[in-house]
Amino acid sequence: MMIDHQDTDLPLSIRDEAFCQILRLMCGLLREPVLTRAAESLGITTPTASRRLARAREWFGDELFIYSAGRMVPTRRMIELEPVCRRMIENLDELFTSPHPFDPHKAEGVIRIVAVDNAFLTLLSPLIVELEATVPGVKFEIYDRYSNMLESMRDAKIDLAIYSTEGKTVPAGFIEMPLFTSDHVLLV
Repeated sequence: MMIDHQDTDLPLSIRDEAFCQILRLMCGLLREPVLTRAAESLGITTPTASRRLARAREWFGDELFIYSAGRMVPTRRMIELEPVCRRMIENLDELFTSPHPFDPHKAEGVIRIVAVDNAFLTLLSPLIVELEATVPGVKFEIYDRYSNMLESMRDAKIDLAIYSTEGKTVPAGFIEMPLFTSDHVLLV
């Protein structure tokens, strides 16, 4: 179903990106009735909060908050709007909340890592010991060498490689990050 906003009586400015922030400000002023502190809690400046409050007042045709004795006192209309605004904020927040948050204690699977011996000893060994206690259902397969390593990563046969790419070009689509510099040398 497509909603045609042209047929509504909503102000055009309600469709902008500040809509959610204005709702948060309105509810924030109920918790913290000082505009400066409410603005700080939302990470915005007081002038920005003031402009957003002015916009909300236009939308609802009501003062929403009246300044009295150093505080912002909600009007009857704001008190009526409060449960609706809270539900809207909760619904918007729910859009970005995973219905099944990751729980490492319940995770299961195998993580396949290619790592040269130096990286295994200095980075992976301590990490794996710690992870085995935290994530008991996850097992690790560590490889010192792996034929066609990059192609295997692209095909999801390998999850991570800790390997030197010095002097080599990493193909597009791969992300590389320097982890450490080693002064080790090999004498044969």
